[in-house]
Amino acid sequence: MTSLVDRWLIEGHDVHIVTSLPWYKRHQVDDGWRGRLFKRDFYGSAKITRLYPFPVEKTKTGRRALAFGLFSLLVGLSTSKAKGPFDAVIVLSPPITLAFAGIFAARCHRCPVILNVQDIFPDVAVTTGELSSPRLISFFISMERIAYRNVHAITVLSEDLRTNVIAKLKGLDSPPTVRVISNFVDTEVVYPLDRNTKYRSENGLDDRLVVMYAGNFGYSQPLDLLIGAAICHQHRDDIVYVANGGGVRFRELIEAAKRVKNLVVVDYQPLERVSEVLASADIQVVLLRAGLASASVPSKVYSAL
Repeated sequence: MTSLVDRWLIEGHDVHIVTSLPWYKRHQVDDGWRGRLFKRDFYGSAKITRLYPFPVEKTKTGRRALAFGLFSLLVGLSTSKAKGPFDAVIVLSPPITLAFAGIFAARCHRCPVILNVQDIFPDVAVTTGELSSPRLISFFISMERIAYRNVHAITVLSEDLRTNVIAKLKGLDSPPTVRVISNFVDTEVVYPLDRNTKYRSENGLDDRLVVMYAGNFGYSQPLDLLIGAAICHQHRDDIVYVANGGGVRFRELIEAAKRVKNLVVVDYQPLERVSEVLASADIQVVLLRAGLASASVPSKVYSAL
């Protein structure tokens, strides 16, 4: 999303960003940002409003749904007060609740709303087992379809996702446009480097063959496959497995590394080190749980390539 904003600014657009206070990495508001409901600032020439995200642990699905709803309510109130006019409102999903904040803002400012779908909810949550209550599933399916029916256009990341969304628009006389716009990587930020990096020496990887998964440690990623592969190669001194990232399963990976001698877990690295991290790997692993191809796209492929 930052890259999109950068491009809009280069092209001369007037951009107003509404987002959260920083919180996602540890599921709590970051140090230096606490004790406030909102903060207004600038990102280049773009106005940016950061709102309190009501953070909860990712494992608590019901509380997360309530938190996303409250955050989306704040977003709706904030955007309705923004000084226009605006040519369009562009809103990200998930969470699907944000779609309604975007729809409300677009109606207040009498402009189109475009929904950028990164993962299809609730499909992902149901497939991964995060969401199992039939009542909640039915509720979120209804919410998803109402959202799709009240936007002017929907962008998705693949043809599989497009097929999924179009199937949910059947019966509409004038459905929104559904367009595939893939995610991408900024090749001036992420670029090839030699494999012999400082990252290797810092983490004791030496000159071993490095098999790396770099990304989110979530329920959409079957990380047990990576752990299992490391266990299979424990007798090999020339192979090491690296999980670099963070998320709800971070502690699980840390515990696994205590008992699997050739598994190394490294926390998220700053953006300026991404190229170095990826270059340190000889084999890049991309994980996606079976059944999610029509609901999610692992965009880390672009950075690895």
